[in-house]
Amino acid sequence: MRPALGALIADVPFRVPFHDVDAMQVVWHGHYIKYFEIARTELERLMGLTHEAVLRHGLVCPVVDAHCRYLSPLRNGDEGRARAFIVDADRSLLIAYEIFNDTSRRKAAEGYTMQVALSADTFELVLELPDEILDCARDAAGLPRLPRGGG
Repeated sequence: MRPALGALIADVPFRVPFHDVDAMQVVWHGHYIKYFEIARTELERLMGLTHEAVLRHGLVCPVVDAHCRYLSPLRNGDEGRARAFIVDADRSLLIAYEIFNDTSRRKAAEGYTMQVALSADTFELVLELPDEILDCARDAAGLPRLPRGGG
């Protein structure tokens, strides 16, 4: 997955801490999802769509699907970067990720998450996002805004 031209990209540098590595001295596979989350949180902050901002609309947006493809290991002390960008936004939000090992100059992992909107009170699926949220997400993705319904 690649970002569209003009898409907003969050790029968060980090150094692999000792507590993220396993007995083989490489980052335990589950921590890559944590790195995705760090980049996604920064992307949402840059967009102005933090958890608190979405909650003001009476919504929560949990991750309902996650995928990670491991390409090259990160090791204790390596310098890395986690990148996140929106690929699609309609009834769900598809965010792609890339994890880079700047020490070895290799891509360490790539993947995606999908989020849906639920009512914060009932946790029922919300099929239509408020225009303000959808427009913000599509603008950040470099995608055209969707036409409005009605006559």
